[in-house]
Amino acid sequence: MSKSSLITYEKKMKGGSNSPLSVFLLVCYIVLKYPLKYGLLLSLFSAMIMLIKLTYSYACKSVTYIMKFFKMILDPGDLDLILFKLPNIFTIFMAFLNLFIGMLYACVALILFIGLGAVSLPFNLIFAI
Repeated sequence: MSKSSLITYEKKMKGGSNSPLSVFLLVCYIVLKYPLKYGLLLSLFSAMIMLIKLTYSYACKSVTYIMKFFKMILDPGDLDLILFKLPNIFTIFMAFLNLFIGMLYACVALILFIGLGAVSLPFNLIFAI
């Protein structure tokens, strides 16, 4: 192997390309990497905060409606018919309607929580780079 081919081989092994384009691209990479990275992280973080707020809101509504269900079921009141009293069927129906609405809110909160997990994965991957 000749001396010039040996030098070229060593340069190639070290990645020693000194063309102006490669130097310019390296400078652009260094200058633009961190603003782009942290700008993207900031936007993902704001989306995560929005999802946390929505999840908390829907979960609180869900708990409120489910608590209303238990209060109404435990004390339905009486329907006073002249000869006897019966538990108020309409209150029991409203209680189950509250349970249904509470479960819908719980499902929405669960979907938002899963969405929060899906947004946090790219956030962690970008943060690790």
